[in-house]
Amino acid sequence: MSPFLFQMKSETLKRIVSISSFNEVKTKLLQQNQPGNTLLCSPLYGVSKSLLILQLSETENQITLLLPDSKSAEEIFIELTLLGHEKHLILLGDFAQVSVQEKLTKISRMKKFVLISTYELLALKLPAKERVEKTTTIIQAGSNFSYDELLEYLNLLNYQRDNFVEAPGEFSVRGSIIDFWSYSEHNPARLEFDGDFLESIRFFDPESQRSIEKIKSVSLAGSIEQKEELTSDIFDYLENPLIIASSFELQNSSVKSKSIGNDDDLNEKKGDSNIDVTSDEDFPEVSETENSNTDSLTLNFNELLKNEKTRWILEEEISSSSTRIELGFSEAPIINSNFQILFGVLKDYSQKNYDVIITSENELQTSRLKELLSEFNASLAELIESRKIKLETLPIQKGFIHKQGRILLLTDYQIFNKPYR
Repeated sequence: MSPFLFQMKSETLKRIVSISSFNEVKTKLLQQNQPGNTLLCSPLYGVSKSLLILQLSETENQITLLLPDSKSAEEIFIELTLLGHEKHLILLGDFAQVSVQEKLTKISRMKKFVLISTYELLALKLPAKERVEKTTTIIQAGSNFSYDELLEYLNLLNYQRDNFVEAPGEFSVRGSIIDFWSYSEHNPARLEFDGDFLESIRFFDPESQRSIEKIKSVSLAGSIEQKEELTSDIFDYLENPLIIASSFELQNSSVKSKSIGNDDDLNEKKGDSNIDVTSDEDFPEVSETENSNTDSLTLNFNELLKNEKTRWILEEEISSSSTRIELGFSEAPIINSNFQILFGVLKDYSQKNYDVIITSENELQTSRLKELLSEFNASLAELIESRKIKLETLPIQKGFIHKQGRILLLTDYQIFNKPYR
């Protein structure tokens, strides 16, 4: 059982991950743990995809999840974050140079992670991994990386000195403190020296210039120049990854062939990698850098699956293989804020002896939803009171139906068509 399940103590999550088809996927992966292998399964709906990833993370070091667009990638990133997996997540939905370089540094430093991206990742042209690692240095607090050595190295990497650090590639000096914003980090770093002893490292907010987080180490990287020879792809940066994708999307996606280069405006730092899960703003659209080389192409399905550096789990939407694992998930009913439809669905599945569960994002919402449903209909109030309909606080986006497990899971996001924050 995943540690996050014990932490959350959610009977609903424990009930879902105990579904036998999840274990069948894990067992077959362990039996076929050779690069180039492909496992087919029926589609994953709602939170089942996140829970499968969390289950697979127990035995897999590197998982890559591919989704059709950046909004879907951001949403599942948020869901996995709220389910307690934040420290293992890397989101790559923005293919601007600074953003890509930051994520490549994370991939190189982390041995265990879940990389979430779009199908465009498969067409991304990158510099050699050895080149990126060679131009990246890890600076640790308590080390003897001296004050003068750091200034010399920043100048060697062509970082620009300014009064304040507001964009990647800049640094500033104030007495014993050196600020810099590495091309490989999402936030700028503040290093405080005591002579030549590096006393502390902190990330800081470039707008307020205030420290926000104390850290043990920070990476310092030179910029990947536009003239760099781009001879690698994402597979060169991964070690025996398990890639989860849709068979239909993989065969039919028309993606842009991208090459990363210098951004025209480094003052505008891309913000998709550390999503603020409390933000009320709409999800940002993927931005295209003007100097990226973009040519539309169709992914070569067969060549991708033959790649000896990868293993695949493919959701096969239309069953055409006798080896497909039937997970048993289907989409939850559409409610569209209609309480009459909702009552009919809940009553119907309760009478069929399903575990009927409705989730909401926090305790206050759960309490309000219980009150709202109970006031709507006396029969509904009775089903809730008798626990034939369970209301639980879980910050998940979408539910599903599982016939074999006799589970109907609905979320307040689905019921009321709310955007997932």
